[in-house]
Amino acid sequence: MAVEKGTIHGSSEAPKSPLRVMRVLEALASEPGGMTLSRLSIRLDAPKTTLLGTLRALESEAFVANDDGIYRVGTAAISLAGLIGSGSYFPASIRVMLTDLVAKSGETGIVGVLAEDGSEVVYVDMIPSPSAIRFAADVGSRRPLYCSAIGRAILAFQSEAFIKRYFETTPLIRHTERTVVDVASIRAKLDEIGAAGHIESLGETTEGVGGAAAPIFNRLGEVKAAVLVAAPIERAIDRANVLAAIAMRGGEEASRILGYGAAYPPSFRRPADELTSS
Repeated sequence: MAVEKGTIHGSSEAPKSPLRVMRVLEALASEPGGMTLSRLSIRLDAPKTTLLGTLRALESEAFVANDDGIYRVGTAAISLAGLIGSGSYFPASIRVMLTDLVAKSGETGIVGVLAEDGSEVVYVDMIPSPSAIRFAADVGSRRPLYCSAIGRAILAFQSEAFIKRYFETTPLIRHTERTVVDVASIRAKLDEIGAAGHIESLGETTEGVGGAAAPIFNRLGEVKAAVLVAAPIERAIDRANVLAAIAMRGGEEASRILGYGAAYPPSFRRPADELTSS
């Protein structure tokens, strides 16, 4: 396969030592159980003596861990991955996911985060649908947590104390005839997200607009944001299952980019009977 001169792979001008380091870490990251020196040598087609020097240098700074000859990614490398994935690059770091989501769905893709005061979701990135008839919104727009799909996807994975306080302090206003304002019903929807990994909202926040959303988690398993696929309500109803699946795949992909490595979504929320009895 031809590669343009100057790119990392195949470039005769690229410094070999830094590239060797990156390829060692990439290989070890692909094998959670670790690799022996011999196996790593075969994988990278590199001499054992050369790799051993690289591994020892990386081990001395905790970028690689050595457990009786089995080499694994070290804590320093894991921390670096988390900084790259969840640091100041967000939400730009997950725009590749949003672009792919719009291409697959043909609908508008939106990323939202919890507002600083914890009362609403704020749109931080948006790619409009290529369709002439579409939903569009501005970055910086806000939506309620209790009745929007993107808001519920974030609210569902907050602590019980947060959720209880939210309902005690937030007026539940009917934005449309479809808006659900009963706390028990909303809590039931939040439980559905915890089980299914996605949630739909059809015309509850804005007349004629529907969508599906899924949570995005950081490397610590905390909900960082949510992704929404938004569409005119007719298309949202007709393609509900398709849009939900696309939103969930987008949420999981973005979570992986941010360093989240456990099962998606995490099943840490309390049972429904405990939620409603407090």
